[in-house]
Amino acid sequence: MTDEIEFESVTLRLPKALINYVSRIYGDTTAWLERFVVDWLRIDVENKTGEELIELFGLRPVFKAIFGEDS
Repeated sequence: MTDEIEFESVTLRLPKALINYVSRIYGDTTAWLERFVVDWLRIDVENKTGEELIELFGLRPVFKAIFGEDS
């Protein structure tokens, strides 16, 4: 399934002590950090209201243009 998802790489600067911690506790540091970040963002998105998403993505003008001023 992940083959269908487009990925982009980023570089993180983290203190070596934290990398050592993650490595000793969770194993593969890169895999754990990737899953942690995706999970944190999933939680963030799930906790947003529709109004917050409309504002975040600037959708209000689109809805007004399509559906009128009362939208």
